[in-house]
Amino acid sequence: MGMYRNYAEGRAYARINFPSLYHFFEDPKFHAFAYDMGKFPEYAIIVVASIIILMIVASLSNLLFVFGSFYLPSRQNASMSDKTRNIQKKLITLLVYQVF
Repeated sequence: MGMYRNYAEGRAYARINFPSLYHFFEDPKFHAFAYDMGKFPEYAIIVVASIIILMIVASLSNLLFVFGSFYLPSRQNASMSDKTRNIQKKLITLLVYQVF
């Protein structure tokens, strides 16, 4: 009781609760960077290509991390049983499927 409730919607809600996002999306200087790729179509292909390249690099680095964590030199000793190796291979396969 007695608490102030904000019933603003849309732009007013964003302006009141998230002023930095409101400034980012409502300032015309940032429209091309934020979401309006049609404003400068000659640069759209560069932005899209760089996003795709970044996603591929991130996927490959995650995959390298997964393989690195499973194939550390400390894990490659003869004391591992066949059952443990099979479980390890299944986990690697599962993680590779999850990455891609």
